[in-house]
Amino acid sequence: PNPQCVRCRNYDLLHRQALRKLPWITRNDPILSRVTRGVRLDRSSILGSQQRHNSPFLSPAAGQYPTVLLLPDLPTHPILTQWHHPACQLLEKSFETVAAEYDRAPKQWHHNDVGPRSAPWQVLHLMNQGQWKQDTVLLFPNTTHLVKSLPNLLDNCIFGNVFISRVQPGSTIAPHCGPSNVRHRLHLTLRTS
Repeated sequence: PNPQCVRCRNYDLLHRQALRKLPWITRNDPILSRVTRGVRLDRSSILGSQQRHNSPFLSPAAGQYPTVLLLPDLPTHPILTQWHHPACQLLEKSFETVAAEYDRAPKQWHHNDVGPRSAPWQVLHLMNQGQWKQDTVLLFPNTTHLVKSLPNLLDNCIFGNVFISRVQPGSTIAPHCGPSNVRHRLHLTLRTS
């Protein structure tokens, strides 16, 4: 757990709230009841079991051990919906705008703590854990407008993130998993060496 992470610091409180609210929210939907089942799982025993035996427990993907919400039995194949193609097209079409703002903006980078690596992996958040970072948003007004136009954005949700990453040439990043296996991530490469 990262002490700088809101999710990690508040996991116990979030977990208790979810256990109290989810049965009522999912009561009439057998598909959503998997969410309740995932929240009821004991994280420490799952992580210990998976890491000790290197075998998946309720997760079909090796290395997929979310720290906050594991939706049991979720398939791990690529999912493409009618939303993905237009979203990717919009990002690609806006490449020059995003790259220009990136090149102009002073960088207030933060170290992304996901484990050992050969060189720093740094991030600049526009949104971190569902909350827009106004100091960065002011530096990236067009990029922010673009991202906010995408449907199904997880703003005001602890799983929502929008950020720019900087990884030095030759870097390696340790295998890692995010806080949940239920969100999609889109990448737009701005520069490569």
